Amino acid sequence: MAPTGLFLTVRWRERRPPDGALVTQVLTYPWLIEKTAKSDLPVLFQEVGHNNVSLPRLEYFAFKTRFPQCAAGIDGSLPAGTSVFVLPASVVAPFLADRPKCAQGK
Repeated sequence: MAPTGLFLTVRWRERRPPDGALVTQVLTYPWLIEKTAKSDLPVLFQEVGHNNVSLPRLEYFAFKTRFPQCAAGIDGSLPAGTSVFVLPASVVAPFLADRPKCAQGK
């Protein structure tokens, strides 16, 4: 995870056993929690190797509150009635640059 433009970007990957591997038939819920320094940036999630990003609704509202002039670039792409917005990475790409024009003066 790293600050990327106007977001704190968390890149993640899922590792599955290789095809044909002998594994036990049990339910598991593997996950990892990592503690980081507090950030005022909204959090954006991207699975490594995929072109979509996930933006939780509450993180979108944090983005909209902190960078209202930038939010218009995302508003039209948000699906209704969901708690996590899944967007093409191209929609948020302008906000991942070092100094997006819409955030000048922040």
